[in-house]
Amino acid sequence: MDYRRLGVPTSLNATTVRVEIVEDPFDEGPYGAKGISETGCVPSTPAITNAIYQATGVRVRQIPVDAAALKAAMDSK
Repeated sequence: MDYRRLGVPTSLNATTVRVEIVEDPFDEGPYGAKGISETGCVPSTPAITNAIYQATGVRVRQIPVDAAALKAAMDSK
């Protein structure tokens, strides 16, 4: 599978993000640290597969989803 031909959004498709650092220490983390870096990537896959479901009525359960796999899933429905 060649991920480049799927048209997956990249950083070039992202809008400008304004970042503001707010100091709010977390008592249970080391040196008051909190972990939040992974939250941005968690909802992406379900959002895209749910959009495919809403558009086609076919529930996709494997990624990456290319046109051939989607067409096969739609034909078998």
